[in-house]
Amino acid sequence: MITAGVPAAVIALGIRCGKLQNRFIPDRRARSPLAIISILAAATALCVLPMMGAPTLVYRAVLATMLAVAAVGIVSVWWKISAHTTIASLVAVAVWSWTFWGVVAIAVVAAVATSRVILRAHTVWQVIAGVILGGAIGLAFFVLA
Repeated sequence: MITAGVPAAVIALGIRCGKLQNRFIPDRRARSPLAIISILAAATALCVLPMMGAPTLVYRAVLATMLAVAAVGIVSVWWKISAHTTIASLVAVAVWSWTFWGVVAIAVVAAVATSRVILRAHTVWQVIAGVILGGAIGLAFFVLA
């Protein structure tokens, strides 16, 4: 709840106050501050997880997400990489490493990537870069770890 709820609330407030255009954050300059907020929310979650007795896999998932958000935030300073495909790809690799549902997860990544291009939210190269980034982080945290 913390890792998704806090950034979602900040985005909703930004839209309501007129600071953000919509929930997809089309202005890449607005993405880095939101990445910082997301990372701080995830860091807070990491502090709460021990009190909840969370398994190691949950820690890895939060850390991998933090790294992905940080990387997207850094890249977004210069180029609008797709955060959607980054996270979708990260999740797909994680799911692939746990269960046979990974095949379905790969199909979801393809659907997300296609939708981002069809909606003209990103170029083909921006979604491909997101898939590669998320996949690499997923490999590091869930397959090679």
